[in-house]
Amino acid sequence: MVAILSIRGTDAFGNGGVVTYHLPDGLTIAQYQAFVTSHVPSLDDITGLKLNEASVTLALTMPAVKATAVASSLSTAGANMSFDAAGTAYSHSIRIPAIRDELVSGKEINASVPVGVGPTTAAQWAADVITGETPALPSDRYDNKLEAFQGGSFSSRKL
Repeated sequence: MVAILSIRGTDAFGNGGVVTYHLPDGLTIAQYQAFVTSHVPSLDDITGLKLNEASVTLALTMPAVKATAVASSLSTAGANMSFDAAGTAYSHSIRIPAIRDELVSGKEINASVPVGVGPTTAAQWAADVITGETPALPSDRYDNKLEAFQGGSFSSRKL
């Protein structure tokens, strides 16, 4: 397994771009940071992007999950699941690709329909997100804790 380091930036027209590196898994955050600190200045020289963010995705062991995708599921047909973000006037959404058809009711997501092996409802999933696994508590991008599930809406994206 490898860790994925992403360096993000924007071009002169506001379009985003990402440079992705595969690095050895198991390094410390300080070692990933050292790579960014030493490497990004030369990357900055050769790209026209305004570089503005570096993040690392670590490989983790998955628990038992389904062996194959649900028949006819499409990653482009998803749902934006919205939460209140603590101390803010806005909501934060988590996009779920390939949302189960049984959960879609027009443009809304029915939070009380049980699906899957569990079975699990969208409301149960949202409660799991809010409670997290201390100290790993999901938040918005500014580290504001997610407090209440507002509901979900169907969304379709291009590939």
